Amino acid sequence: SNLWLPRGGLYYLQVHAKNRKGYSPHNVSCTIITAPAAPLKPTGFRAVASSILPDMMNVTWEAVEVFGCRSTLRYDLDVYNIKYGQKVLSYTTAGLSYFTPSVLNCSTGYKWCIRSKNEMGASTWNCELVVETNSAAPQRVCSMSVAAVNAVSIQLQWEPPCNLCGG
Repeated sequence: SNLWLPRGGLYYLQVHAKNRKGYSPHNVSCTIITAPAAPLKPTGFRAVASSILPDMMNVTWEAVEVFGCRSTLRYDLDVYNIKYGQKVLSYTTAGLSYFTPSVLNCSTGYKWCIRSKNEMGASTWNCELVVETNSAAPQRVCSMSVAAVNAVSIQLQWEPPCNLCGG
């Protein structure tokens, strides 16, 4: 008999005979792995709440189950700044189901997109995760110097901090 099975799957088949009197016991079993296929779209995409900091966060997702091409499974991640709509980060993982960038800006909203890929192709993008980094106190001012001194006052000058979080 012909049996259609989707590509890229692991199947356990048991065979038995049947007539008008009933069924035979399952006496033939086999395991089949069908030809590799492009992986499914990652699901469970989320930011770990305890890891959302001013300049970083840990995002994680459910690992995509792929039979036949597991060793070539990768995840592409694109991160967009919501305010400006521009891509600020693009990264490919080596099959890990988490990512922790430490180059984010504080008090900034980001839209995260992820897709899985292997040698057979790529899934569609999952762009459902939107997270804002926390705020923080600004860094110290830089290059402070005395600009002028007189008998009753002193004039100071400095450069603003690079990180203006919280201010």
